[in-house]
Amino acid sequence: MKKGLLLFILIFALILQNSYADQLIISGGPQYPLIFAGTGKKELCMQVNVSTNVNELGVYVEVKHRLDKSVTISNSVILESGDVVKKDVTLSLDFPELGLYDYTVTLKDNLKGETLAVAHSNIAIVPQRYGVGPTDFGTCTHFAQNKGLVPYSLDLIRLAGFSSIRDEVYWGDVEKPIGTFRFSAKYDDYIQAASDRDIRVLISLEYGNPAPGEKVANRGFPLDESGRKRFARYAEELVKRYGDKVTLWEIWNEPSKALGIDPGTSYYELLKETYTTIKTLQPNSTVICSGGAPNLVDGAYLTPIFQSGGVKYMDGFAMHTYVAPFNPEDGYRTKGHPFLQNVSVTSLWPHYKKMIDTYSKKNKPLTAWITEMGWFQADTLIRDGGEILYIDEARQAAYITRLFLMSRRYKATSCVYVYDFQNDGINPKEKEHNFGVIRKDFSPKAAYCAVSVLSSLLENKSFSNALIDTEDAKVFCFGAGEDQVIALWRVSHSADSSTEVAETIELDLKSKEIIYVNWLGQKRKMTSSTGKYILPLMENPSYIITNDKMLSSGEEALIFEDSVLNVNNVLRINKKGLKQIFDSTGRFVLKTTKDNIDMSVYPSGIYFVRVGNKTFKILKSN
Repeated sequence: MKKGLLLFILIFALILQNSYADQLIISGGPQYPLIFAGTGKKELCMQVNVSTNVNELGVYVEVKHRLDKSVTISNSVILESGDVVKKDVTLSLDFPELGLYDYTVTLKDNLKGETLAVAHSNIAIVPQRYGVGPTDFGTCTHFAQNKGLVPYSLDLIRLAGFSSIRDEVYWGDVEKPIGTFRFSAKYDDYIQAASDRDIRVLISLEYGNPAPGEKVANRGFPLDESGRKRFARYAEELVKRYGDKVTLWEIWNEPSKALGIDPGTSYYELLKETYTTIKTLQPNSTVICSGGAPNLVDGAYLTPIFQSGGVKYMDGFAMHTYVAPFNPEDGYRTKGHPFLQNVSVTSLWPHYKKMIDTYSKKNKPLTAWITEMGWFQADTLIRDGGEILYIDEARQAAYITRLFLMSRRYKATSCVYVYDFQNDGINPKEKEHNFGVIRKDFSPKAAYCAVSVLSSLLENKSFSNALIDTEDAKVFCFGAGEDQVIALWRVSHSADSSTEVAETIELDLKSKEIIYVNWLGQKRKMTSSTGKYILPLMENPSYIITNDKMLSSGEEALIFEDSVLNVNNVLRINKKGLKQIFDSTGRFVLKTTKDNIDMSVYPSGIYFVRVGNKTFKILKSN
């Protein structure tokens, strides 16, 4: 515990936006959580550290809803001090609505009226999640690179509604020296923690680990039989160790970017060898052929593999379809391409569907996987080829949510993995540091809230029809009847979002009452005697629902009558099967098949127990 706390303090000291980082710590991680499930009272934790003689310290907290500034919450506490005060402070605030909140903490010398420190961050209040998220919602993680925090990061991933992660188990890490396999705790820990939370893991098998004398290409890609057989042996060891928890495997990462790899021969032979090995041990696994990196999103890299008979040795193919910093509908223009005028979801997803229809065999249907796609956040104007481009926090959220909606609309892909879950660094000018939906200090971006709202509403509802599908506006329907969700948004073609003007749209919904939900989860009922509504049309999708319970914001749950927490704090569940327990923040607590569960070792509070596809709530008190 002490080691973890010191690590977080170091991180926080680097990112706090004031010159008194040592005096006030408020941001991120399990010590100072800023992401919460459900509305209601939340405990905000901070650390005060003042080394001056202050007799009376005031700690003042203020939070404001990002969209609705009328929702302002504040609280404060007075501390008595001597020469030095170092203290953890907890303040309780009641959050009435879902959304992203701007969070400010001010530390004052009350007697002198001086401000000692001010710290800023964000707080996310997102829908309570009882089950795992939609099957096509994935995100990339970097646990293999020792980034993130297991298991806390996975709790946040699950709460956002991502059902799958993509990460690595590096060949050079686990076979060292050559011929000896050892698996470090970092791999065991993140795979086990993901499995406990019902989060699927897609493992990318990579990179090279050549033995003396073996012929290799870039990144050690094996080019001879010896290297291929050892790579297949590495895959075999992975399946033996993790096959009860992992069934998704991607063969290499972006081979199209590596010089010296011919797809129809070099990659085909590696795919054949590895696929055969994995399927022998794990027949029900999904083995994915690594297709085009951002330089070959049209599938040209895959064509020679297909022509060599590669369909026999793959269950699907992966693409990395980055269009950043452009929007997902327009993407960017191509130059001289034989059939693609632009690279975008609108053009590529139908193309991938055509590839599936063309190359699938009767007994060998293919699937398409988008294993990397995302947008970096840039709060300042940047230039790309002379054009001014702008991706602020809200626009990043808009593009990511629209990616999932557009992908669902075209029914071409099995899963889309957003690159990536957490910022890799703190340099605002480095693109690679700013792709995350949360920051490096575990504070939420707008994208985290937006994805949480979308995943809670959309779940696994299929696209049913489009009310409007033009270059400038989208109104898509998912599901049917009382379970229907309508998503609507405007496609902005302007590089600078600050120049945009508000727009509205009139929809004939043939309903006298609807529930309108904005992109951060705020709900309001609307009525119309004609069934027609004039609604705001923004870059960030908003939603129309008819069932108020579709977006769970509080502590609602199904209650089993035959579930009892007795006086000894033993939970008795007369239901056979796997039980998962989560606390009120969405954090994983326990996974068991036992009917009697000892809850005495856990703190007081509200817990959610998941059995099969049902959830119930228990209240534990001392």
